[in-house]
Amino acid sequence: MIFDFVKHSECPKELLNNICLLKSQYWHYSIQKQIEWMNRNISQNDVHLILKNEETIIAYLAITKGKIQIDDSRGNEFLGIGNVCVDKNYLKQEYGFLIMKIAEFYIKQNRKIGLLLCQENNVLFYKKGNWLLHNGNTYICEEKFDHFLFYYNVATLGKKVVLSKAF
Repeated sequence: MIFDFVKHSECPKELLNNICLLKSQYWHYSIQKQIEWMNRNISQNDVHLILKNEETIIAYLAITKGKIQIDDSRGNEFLGIGNVCVDKNYLKQEYGFLIMKIAEFYIKQNRKIGLLLCQENNVLFYKKGNWLLHNGNTYICEEKFDHFLFYYNVATLGKKVVLSKAF
């Protein structure tokens, strides 16, 4: 079992394609559309966290940097966790929790707030992982976000959170 942190700017095309093939098990977009999304939303210094067994990607997530405004405060940085997925051949083997624990360690080491956005079908997974559910209003670039925001490595978020980007 190997964990690999790959900067987006250093991610080979073949690896990006393999990440997209894994993500295609959950999100039904073409490889080209997924790569276009990554190039728009993942900055050059953001990180792809990959768990693999020899050459097979078992689990994946992206760690992106952004800015967060909490209530009236400005300029706090966060690390966003996105695109969390596990190869369906490896479900029920705790790999999702394992890759999230590595991401949590990365967040703590970088002394940042950890955030993740999810839809209702994933809420229980993140609650079991001890991420905290934000109960206030969430906005992405001033547009209301109607799903769920979880946070990590901070005691609380305010009533209103504005994120600089989607992830």
